[in-house]
Amino acid sequence: MTLRNTMLSVVAATLPALAWLSLQHGWIVLIQCLTCALLCVAVEALALRWRGRSLQSVFDGSAALCGWLLGAALPLTLPIAWPWSPLWLWLTGALVAIGLVKQLYGGLGHNVFNPAMVAYAFLLLAFPQPMAQADALSGASVLDLSLQHRLGAAPWPEFGFDPVIVLWSLGGAWLWWRGILSWRLAVGVLASALLVATVVALFSEQALSPWQHLNAGALVFGAWFIATDPVTAPSSRSAQWAFGAIVGAMTVVIRSWGAYPEGFAFAIVFANAMVPLLDRWGLRWRA
Repeated sequence: MTLRNTMLSVVAATLPALAWLSLQHGWIVLIQCLTCALLCVAVEALALRWRGRSLQSVFDGSAALCGWLLGAALPLTLPIAWPWSPLWLWLTGALVAIGLVKQLYGGLGHNVFNPAMVAYAFLLLAFPQPMAQADALSGASVLDLSLQHRLGAAPWPEFGFDPVIVLWSLGGAWLWWRGILSWRLAVGVLASALLVATVVALFSEQALSPWQHLNAGALVFGAWFIATDPVTAPSSRSAQWAFGAIVGAMTVVIRSWGAYPEGFAFAIVFANAMVPLLDRWGLRWRA
């Protein structure tokens, strides 16, 4: 299993869910993912050129995967719908993800934070109005808690799964079966989020139910395709459980009391900063 094949496998695992979203919202879903992937590859090439490094790593697939996942997370709009065109948002996200978070730290394997999630969080903090306006045009974004969920009127029955959630899960399970990701990270995120959401719902009538948190989209997508990033996640088993618990709990806390409807990106960045400490704790615990 080469690095390039691993990256292509992750992209392939996302295709069923993205195809379903394309049926609901149009081909802009795949167009956005592909465009962001190409922009990230271009930024990677420019950064390597500026650093005087070989351009061979441009073709390892890591930059393309980063852009692909960023494209899946960002709000959906038509590129021709000026002045709400997201092209400058996509380019800014690529510059932050690859130029700042990845290459400035030394390239693949050296970045501390997940590039796609830092780029998403940066865009949300720096350009809240364009991000909100873009999302209002389509009402679709993996990392956006939809207005229907926010108002407590879930489009799916309380104990029914949105099909895209099943497709994200099947894609993640396939990657686990191939030995590409650690199931402890994904299960830790989901279990922690559901537990904390249950506790919050017991003390607040206006809180989202655990099932609504699960059906929101970002939680399952992030658990399988973001939290399992081997570069920015812990390596020891006990630390992986702790990492997943932190991400899941923080996501629910930010969703419930934060200023932003979706908290997964912020939760990932927060947990990434704790990885060295978690790994040290995990090794000591195992010893």
